[in-house]
Amino acid sequence: MGVSRLVLPVVVGCMSGMMLMTVGQGLIEANRHWENTCNDTALPLNGRDFVLLLSVYSTCSLVAGLASTLVHRDAKLILPLIVGVILTLAGLYNCLGMVHPGWFMFANLFIYIPFTLAGYFLVRKKGKNANG
Repeated sequence: MGVSRLVLPVVVGCMSGMMLMTVGQGLIEANRHWENTCNDTALPLNGRDFVLLLSVYSTCSLVAGLASTLVHRDAKLILPLIVGVILTLAGLYNCLGMVHPGWFMFANLFIYIPFTLAGYFLVRKKGKNANG
């Protein structure tokens, strides 16, 4: 198995997850901008926004796991695991670069890997049901 066959699923998984995260963060920010124009004051992120961010990150990690597994149908568990580690490192970088509450930083680190693996297992389960 060539290296390019292993790199492509990781790149596609990471890029699909990160692009969707950017869209989700933009939607949350657009909602906050609309709220700020209604209140005429700059509102800090509240607990609801952080919970929304965690749901966006988990959904995008699931999609990243799905994408990396669909690109390489014979992929082993290691490919979505690599995608999850890369997304975790990106999330850690994001948390260290901006001010977040402690509970969010803690929860953020444990979102990516389980959900990318869940995407992997969803594709595997569907493949077994289709073949079986």
